[in-house]
Amino acid sequence: MSDERSQRLIRELAADLRPVALFPQLRSLVASVVLLWASVAATVLLVLGPRADLAHVLASDRAYAAVVLGLTLAGIGGVLAGLAACVPGRESTRLAALTAAVSALTVAGVACLSSPSAASPTDLSSDLACVSYAALLSLPLVAWISSRALRGFIQEPSRVAVIALFGAVAMTALVVHLFCPAAASSHFLTAHLGAAPLVALIAGVPLSVILQRLRG
Repeated sequence: MSDERSQRLIRELAADLRPVALFPQLRSLVASVVLLWASVAATVLLVLGPRADLAHVLASDRAYAAVVLGLTLAGIGGVLAGLAACVPGRESTRLAALTAAVSALTVAGVACLSSPSAASPTDLSSDLACVSYAALLSLPLVAWISSRALRGFIQEPSRVAVIALFGAVAMTALVVHLFCPAAASSHFLTAHLGAAPLVALIAGVPLSVILQRLRG
């Protein structure tokens, strides 16, 4: 191959190159999601207002307080795990964060089941309403996480999609938990704690397809 042809080939290859941006640090990305969540939560609670007896139930209802803590840890852990799934070599971080998230949700669920109101009948329409609220409120978070994730190295879009949805919906289910007037722990279990895994399973496939197409 002549020098002139080699130089031409190099120029053609170089013409398709694009600058590579460094993937931000995970703690910075998680902090940005938390800030976005805080703005969503503040807006919703300003418009709808928290439940009137929030201070009382936090202090007197262990199941209610356990759900607050469980959703907080599940949300942060899920978001961290989803973002870590986009970075090669962070498998241990992803596994630890996801384990913490699932464990927090499980412990909160046990607290709900051990509550005296665990046997209270649930209203399917109320359950669906709370799950729907959590899913809708999570859209800005899911969009932000997805946009950041596409800058990383996504080997398995389905895994990233499910984990990201789990974390985002857990965070917005916490907002729903703060304004929902329900008193029964059976509702907390099915509609508030159950929102994250349910939405992740239902919407995980469509989101993974979107991520795959945007990445390609």
